[in-house]
Amino acid sequence: MKWNALLCLNSCEPFLKDQLNNIVGIQAVQISARAGTAVMGWAPDQPFSYAPFNLATRTVGIRIADFRLKVLGLVRQAQDSFYLYSPSDGTSFLLAGPIRAWPDRYIVEESIASRPLSPGMKQRLAELAQTGQWTEIEGPLFEPLRYQLILIVEQLKVPKEIKPSIPSQEIQKYRLT
Repeated sequence: MKWNALLCLNSCEPFLKDQLNNIVGIQAVQISARAGTAVMGWAPDQPFSYAPFNLATRTVGIRIADFRLKVLGLVRQAQDSFYLYSPSDGTSFLLAGPIRAWPDRYIVEESIASRPLSPGMKQRLAELAQTGQWTEIEGPLFEPLRYQLILIVEQLKVPKEIKPSIPSQEIQKYRLT
């Protein structure tokens, strides 16, 4: 997560850390107020939402400029759209591509139409959807206050070995008493 570092100097760092640690699902928070960045871990069994991060930062008096994620899940296809679905928490991200510029055309950065997936990426995602392989996608959220979470695909990896975490409610179900 990034913000304008001049708006949150060292004095607001503890307040921001407290606000972020109060978000359900946060596992670890590392803040660099001078750089205007925070790196956080997320509990895999908690559904992800951008809204608590927006509220936490605005409570401190800053606005998020960039929110990047690394998500592990399964690729799903619905007609021409691709989604990354996290079975452990039920969160689904619509996948989009980086901005593609065309000569002599005006680009609207805020439009999802300016962010199509490349034909090669669509083919790769279709293969992953068919095989059901775990996939790790990294990139920024696009317009995170929208109703649907949209993740811009900047990096795609297929990890060699995956040990998906089991949601805590499943662990409780099988705990010996």
